[in-house]
Amino acid sequence: MKLSVYYSGILFISLLLVISSCSHTSNLTSEQLEKLKSTTAGNWISSQWLDAVHDAGSPARVRGISCMEIIVSAKLDSLAWIEPGKELLVYPIALLNDTSFSVKSADKRYTFYYAADLKTMFLNDGKQNTRLKKLPSRYAVLSLRGWMSGLTLFLNEDQIAGEYKLIDETGDEPSLCALTAYGEVHGLAGYKKYRLCYGGSCLEQSEKDVITLSDEKSADRYIWKWESDTLKFYSVRNTGTLEQPALEPHEVMFKLVKK
Repeated sequence: MKLSVYYSGILFISLLLVISSCSHTSNLTSEQLEKLKSTTAGNWISSQWLDAVHDAGSPARVRGISCMEIIVSAKLDSLAWIEPGKELLVYPIALLNDTSFSVKSADKRYTFYYAADLKTMFLNDGKQNTRLKKLPSRYAVLSLRGWMSGLTLFLNEDQIAGEYKLIDETGDEPSLCALTAYGEVHGLAGYKKYRLCYGGSCLEQSEKDVITLSDEKSADRYIWKWESDTLKFYSVRNTGTLEQPALEPHEVMFKLVKK
């Protein structure tokens, strides 16, 4: 008798799990589900933020619009929400129809739906829409807690990656250097990696664009600025306090002319 009840309990729990796993697809045909997967699965970034960066000329000049990446799983059962400087969040997906789905945080529901061109998706938080742009899959190379992010690679390529001539103020022949989209530094003595600031505490510490150059042992922060085809790295000085830094450009340390 006890054994029968035991197996009945297992059967009931298994049935609940099957129902739960299928509940988000029950209103869609297999064709509709596959279309939704092919359209929405992948990496999305806020195109409103990116447009604002292009209009303003730099990430640091954009305030009040979040830089974000949404990664929709291939199975369309969950998504990762990434904002620079914040913890990566994962939400289960509830499918609404063949063009939209939603996720729910502790205090808010977010609805995602895509436009007729299949290249744009909108995120609605109940008050306003945020326009999202899908990234090509080649950008998804950085693993964050098992999710393949494309945000850093895309923004590096968009903002700063390229081959340069390093101008020597002494008048010597310029040497060649490169900043790759993968955050690598070549030909800039003492440095092997770089990281741009798009959000978090580094954005709060300066109204200018901050870059961190590093090797295996140390890291230095600079303020970077485009002047026509020339990229300048300035040393930083803190005009604030240790508790509340205010980083300002000081002296030009590197002058790079794009090839």
